[in-house]
Amino acid sequence: MSVADCLPVLLTCRRGKEVAAVHAGWRGLLAGVIPNTPLSFHTPPEEIIAWIGPHISQTHYPAGESLRNPFPALNSANEACFKLIKGNWHLNLALYATMQLKTLGMSEIYTDARYTFDNTQNFFSHRRRDSEGRMAAIIWIN
Repeated sequence: MSVADCLPVLLTCRRGKEVAAVHAGWRGLLAGVIPNTPLSFHTPPEEIIAWIGPHISQTHYPAGESLRNPFPALNSANEACFKLIKGNWHLNLALYATMQLKTLGMSEIYTDARYTFDNTQNFFSHRRRDSEGRMAAIIWIN
């Protein structure tokens, strides 16, 4: 799966017999890509491990009212995913994904602390205008 600023979310069961790679931008998150993906697993959610890879930070991800409004409409707890920075709302993609994963019953969730926009040496970012570049998020069954 190729990614730049969106969330790469990699899922596996503890025994490593099932895997999934989720490309989760705001559209996918609103459409339910995270809660729908584990439905294809035979493993119960509490035995699934999630890894959220490098992504754009909340500081660099402004979300206008038209983007902000649908999230709390799904669940009022989603208000926590938005922060007002210099008069603009900014979305925390990883927090939203983590909240969804926890709601499903997953507790083993790891989030890479590196951000794509901020780390010019290692990551591409559409917001930084690196439109030609992508990173790969890969998971496999060995």
